[in-house]
Order: sequence, then C-alpha cells, then structure tokens
Amino acid sequence: MPVAVARFTLAQIHSLAESPTALSRRAALPFFQQSQVCNFDYLWEGKLYVVNVMFMYADDEERLLIGDVLWEEKSNTWP
Repeated sequence: MPVAVARFTLAQIHSLAESPTALSRRAALPFFQQSQVCNFDYLWEGKLYVVNVMFMYADDEERLLIGDVLWEEKSNTWP
C-alpha cells in the first residue's frame, strides 16, 4: 500500500473509532462472519484504491479490534 493511501487509511480508522456504527456494516462472505467491515475508496495518482477494514468490538464494547485491512488497486474508473 502506498504511503499516501496508508495515511488516509489511518485517518479513516480514527474516524471509524469515533463513529463505528455509522461507518460500518456487518461483514458478509467472503469476509469473517462475526466481524464488521468499513469500506472506502481513495483516488491517488490516477489509481483507485478500495480499502476494507475488518474489525470486531472488544468485550467492553468501547474498543475496536482491527482484524485486517484489505486493499485493492484499480485503474482510474472515475468519470
């Protein structure tokens, strides 16, 4: 993952921590079944990056446990 995309991803994770229910949904196959997913796109240097942050709520339901960050680079498909 390019550094610029990683920085944006970290900023999105911080936003997710502030409002997890608004920014995520229950994960479905092919993702882990008992987790949540937050997905977003980031356009950088003519490429579209699709990012999925997989997480679960901790037992205290206050903290988020990030399980994985999956990303894919695509060619620019924006109009």
